[in-house]
Amino acid sequence: MKFNSLEEINSFVNKFMDCSLPKLEWTHKAHFVAGLYYLFHFKDKALDKIRVDIKKYNLSKSVENDESSGYHESITRFYLWAIKKFILRDLKELNVGLYNEMLSHEISEKSFPCKYYS
Repeated sequence: MKFNSLEEINSFVNKFMDCSLPKLEWTHKAHFVAGLYYLFHFKDKALDKIRVDIKKYNLSKSVENDESSGYHESITRFYLWAIKKFILRDLKELNVGLYNEMLSHEISEKSFPCKYYS
């Protein structure tokens, strides 16, 4: 996954938010795109907003939010923390390079939480 412009990123996130993003495009790395966007735009409300929107999106694609599938609170909290710590820092504005850097950073790998949890 790589983006060429902020407009492309905004369109991607807006499709997620209005549940028109195709299910096949809601990948592990897509969660990071949404996470960075939400952290930057919604600040302290990012977790609350993304929680609601992931659950809503999942249900729109017939994915149940239960113990074995769908939204997972601890994973979402962990990855938002990681994005904030390793990527966001004290940014004043977002740019496409930052999104692409994050998508190639180790935090976007599925195995990253294993460095902190076993």
